[in-house]
Amino acid sequence: MKTNKTKNKTMGKMSATLNEIGSKLFSYALIADTHINHGEKETNSVYPVNALHNGRLRHVIRDINNRPNLKFVIHLGDIVHPVPAIPNLFSEAAKRFNEIIKELKYDIHVLPGNHDVGDKYSDWTPAICISEGYLELYREKFGPDFFAFDQMGIHFIMLNAPLINSGLESEKMQRDWLENYFESKKGERFIVNIHYPIFLTERNEGSHYDNIDEPGRTWLLDLFQKYNVEVLFAGHVHNFWYQRFANIDCYYLPSTAMIRQDYSEMARTPPEVDMEGGRNDQPKHGYFLIHIYERGHICEVVRTYGELAEPGTTASSPSPKISPLHPIENWRAPVGFDMRQDWMDLIQVPPSGGTDEFNRKLARNDYPLLALWEMGIRRIRIPKLDIMEPRRRERLSALRDHGHEFVLYSFGIPETEILNILIKNKNIVSALEITFAWSDLKELIRQIKSLREEIGIPIYLSKLRGKEEHEDGGVKFVHAINHGFVINEVEQISEVAAIDSVDGVVFRVGCEDPIWENVVAAGELCTHLNISSSLIVRMSALSPADYRQDDLWTANRISEAIAAAVFQANTHVIIDTFADFDRGYFRRNGVIDRLYNPRLGFHVVRHLYGALNNKSNKFVSGKVVADNKTRTVFLQRENENIMLVLPHQPNTNYNFIDGVEKNGSSGTCSYIDLQTGEIKVKPPIKIDGPFLLIS
Repeated sequence: MKTNKTKNKTMGKMSATLNEIGSKLFSYALIADTHINHGEKETNSVYPVNALHNGRLRHVIRDINNRPNLKFVIHLGDIVHPVPAIPNLFSEAAKRFNEIIKELKYDIHVLPGNHDVGDKYSDWTPAICISEGYLELYREKFGPDFFAFDQMGIHFIMLNAPLINSGLESEKMQRDWLENYFESKKGERFIVNIHYPIFLTERNEGSHYDNIDEPGRTWLLDLFQKYNVEVLFAGHVHNFWYQRFANIDCYYLPSTAMIRQDYSEMARTPPEVDMEGGRNDQPKHGYFLIHIYERGHICEVVRTYGELAEPGTTASSPSPKISPLHPIENWRAPVGFDMRQDWMDLIQVPPSGGTDEFNRKLARNDYPLLALWEMGIRRIRIPKLDIMEPRRRERLSALRDHGHEFVLYSFGIPETEILNILIKNKNIVSALEITFAWSDLKELIRQIKSLREEIGIPIYLSKLRGKEEHEDGGVKFVHAINHGFVINEVEQISEVAAIDSVDGVVFRVGCEDPIWENVVAAGELCTHLNISSSLIVRMSALSPADYRQDDLWTANRISEAIAAAVFQANTHVIIDTFADFDRGYFRRNGVIDRLYNPRLGFHVVRHLYGALNNKSNKFVSGKVVADNKTRTVFLQRENENIMLVLPHQPNTNYNFIDGVEKNGSSGTCSYIDLQTGEIKVKPPIKIDGPFLLIS
């Protein structure tokens, strides 16, 4: 008798979940690089965007005030923009900062950045370096420059980064204090806060403007390892990064004020005209909310989009919003993405003469990762190149601790090198997807049993579509590679399902194929056959020459996939486009653009997951109804009815009352705009994108 493979799979290490990190203890806010000016719109910078810094911090303060039950706020330095070498402007900027934060209702702990006490020592920079005199001025305006405080038994260490390697007497004082503090709290939880990243990409990288030089770098890293520091937070780089050193999670924060434009080199497209070379790339402005759990933490990035609040204005009461879910929190996340572009790419930032001039520096674009975290995406489809380098494998292993699951795909049985990697690294990959020609099935069956035993992870099979199945019907030659079973190939799917070493099959959903019907039918068929299913959803047009740029169509298609898969226990869906394909074949928009900034689909996925998975109750039924204006998905769980409304066009008239009647609901309904996440009593008369009605 065939074994129940869906219940007895041999799995590698499971990705992190809330069960692993325990109960939530508390939350706090973390901001960096506010660069406050000495006047509200006056700045000693040549960049126009710098005149907006004070208003941008004022908005952040009001946004933080709207977050309930935070314990405190931490500032990672570069509090002001004028440096202490210009004492009159520095003092006035410090005064402005202290005036702005009077509106903050939470306690704030600040540490110094290079703009606050002077730069680290270097032979090649014209910046004014740290001195004891500048330190005295800082302490007069802001308080101690290194210290620690506790919250529920967790020790928050605040360090003065420019002091390290300075040779000043204060450096020795900080060094002795830190070593003694760690030893006195040995075995407890530590979170370290600092301005400079200790390293940007690799611990052995050379000296540049954005890291801590030797010997201070090794001293800090050895100390952090010895005392099992849990997290390191740094600012200075004005962009988001995540690193793992030993068992230490390292996060580098964006700025509330402006973006470091030298790192715009990470994108594969030039900044827009009004971005000032990348310095005013508004979707990348923001701050962190840190959620501390019994055995871990979750970082939530809040994008502020460079929003301003004017002095003398009153903060408005915001509409309630759906809380997004991090992958660790997203308990049912059946829809993920195919990472076609390199999302772990190390690029060389050219010396520009602004911060560095005598060498390139390596940087990885982590904005794809940030988007995955913000949307709560767990399942990610990757090619073999993503596991071949040790550096990439280490990163994948670290990201599993942040809730991600990786599906490796291959044409035919993977090469010996890949198999050896899978055998030695069973904690990295959650499943292997093998595409094969149907004529090779018998030979594949012979090989796959031993393969399954060796690698110890689930195997899914995908059928290569033949040359006779070109999507244009053969009118013109189209060079297109397609794979995946289609739902009516029941006989072939059943034959594959009978193979004991196969855990699931891969379906192909073409761009013109209905989403709901395919996902539901695949789930039902595979449940009957006692296997799992994975559906690859195509987002490109039929012809490789066409360019699909309809963001609403993209958002609708992914939304329907989530709604269809959320109550299919054995079904996963992979959306084949994450970032834009704006060149090459089959051009189409993704959920983020080539600057790695959000499109409509990003916001809709983020808020839809937050709305559907905010409770652990399972969905019990669903159906789709379509008319000439909308396509509506009806879902039900326990006593809750949910309508996912997908308009065919923006600015669509929608009758709220008719929608409620169609749903068979009575009483109060909540309307959730999936673009903004706002929760309202009822929808507007006209709708521009997907929304939910919950009753």
